Amino acid sequence: DAVPATPSRLHRELPWSDEAKARLEALVEAQPVLIRISFAKRLRDAAEQAARREGESMVSPDRLADALLGASAP
Repeated sequence: DAVPATPSRLHRELPWSDEAKARLEALVEAQPVLIRISFAKRLRDAAEQAARREGESMVSPDRLADALLGASAP
């Protein structure tokens, strides 16, 4: 089965506040084991994108919340 290639990161990873990092870890731990890695990657990427969009140099709990809300939208 052919699988699309994973795109390379166009941006460097942003630093995370300790609170945002702890919240991400708690959210990932709450997921079933089989989907944790993909869930964490999608949420991490979305939070970093939200921080960049707002012109921030660090991912805050607010940007993690923005990413989580965006991830749950249809």
